[in-house]
Amino acid sequence: MEVGSLAEVFYGSLLGLLSALAFQRITVFQIERRTKESSKVEAINTPMAIALWMLVSAILYGIFFYIETETIVRLQYVLIMSIAINISVVDIDIRRIPNESVLALFLVRTIGIIADIVGGQNFLEAALPSFIGLAVGFIIYSVPSMAGVPIGAGDIKYCAAIGFCLGIYGFLEASIIMSIALFTYWIYLKATGKGTAKTVTMQGPYLSLGVMVALIFPYEKIVELLAK
Repeated sequence: MEVGSLAEVFYGSLLGLLSALAFQRITVFQIERRTKESSKVEAINTPMAIALWMLVSAILYGIFFYIETETIVRLQYVLIMSIAINISVVDIDIRRIPNESVLALFLVRTIGIIADIVGGQNFLEAALPSFIGLAVGFIIYSVPSMAGVPIGAGDIKYCAAIGFCLGIYGFLEASIIMSIALFTYWIYLKATGKGTAKTVTMQGPYLSLGVMVALIFPYEKIVELLAK
């Protein structure tokens, strides 16, 4: 399997540091627009929070620049990852998923589809998996919402965007990871007596975790490893 060089990993990590600073400022702006509570902004504007964001971003960018060698794929993955972190932080802080971040995911993947077509793929080959993933993501999370399950509109739109970016199999993998993370959190609540299965919790961070795992360990590689 072809991987990126150490120099490319270094450049990727450096890009991750700079990207974290940019996305941190974007996140602060998004939160300031949605709440008047200064404590919400201060929580993510401390030197420790910024340093942690930069560290995580640098590590993840380095990983993506190592496991992927195509420039357009690298850029798609790191941007999707950065947006996923952005969505997680906003959702944790003020329990909302910014529409502009969801739209940014659609834009990133649309540019990727255009690049694939320019690179020689036909339209259906390049775009159909994304549109199927979008439909599946939207339907799977819309039906429970219509049945009374407390799933916010932001979560539904985020799931549709994830399906569009990752395709149906990537979306299902991300959903499984999210479910495992939520179940682990439920066990923690039960064990500590801090809540029950009805305890309301934001889903954005768990969805974002699923996205990151699906990008780093895509189902194709997992199937390949299991087949050996």
